[in-house]
Amino acid sequence: NRDTESKACLQEVLALHPEHEAARKNLQEIELLRDNWKRVVDQYVQEADHATEKSLRAHLYLSAALTQARFDSQEQPVEENLRKAVDADRANNRAFMHLVRHLRAGNRWDELLGTLEERKAIVRSKAEKLNVWLNIAMAAKAKGDPVTLQTIHTYQCRIPLWSHGIPESLTCEFEVASISTKLARV
Repeated sequence: NRDTESKACLQEVLALHPEHEAARKNLQEIELLRDNWKRVVDQYVQEADHATEKSLRAHLYLSAALTQARFDSQEQPVEENLRKAVDADRANNRAFMHLVRHLRAGNRWDELLGTLEERKAIVRSKAEKLNVWLNIAMAAKAKGDPVTLQTIHTYQCRIPLWSHGIPESLTCEFEVASISTKLARV
């Protein structure tokens, strides 16, 4: 746990330099948040429920999810708040990527593919489309989908069409080609 490691490091700093004010302040913040994280999460959710501006609502739900994930191993409230953040502001890429990571970590490939397909329909920029297509290909590969090679081939063909002027697209093309090559060996 990062907090435990941070706390240990700060305690070592204070053992060497008891007057180090920044270390003392950071240690107090960690302990305060650890003691009060449930109230902080509840406050984030309460404020998000009443927020009228979509980006603020999404930010608050995301903050609740990240705080919950940091201090508690229960996945249900984390995922619920991540989904609320994505629903509140469909353009919030940060909330979406956290949801993707959460589903990927749980090996929930069908839900991940469904979420990515929904996202594919709403993204506007070329870079976001490339990102979604690459994630779909990797999720299909991880799932062991029998149509994986066809899926990857489809996206491999689309990427060059959308990649003009996007420097990251070359990397995406190589990553998809690499996945395709690895799958062909299986």
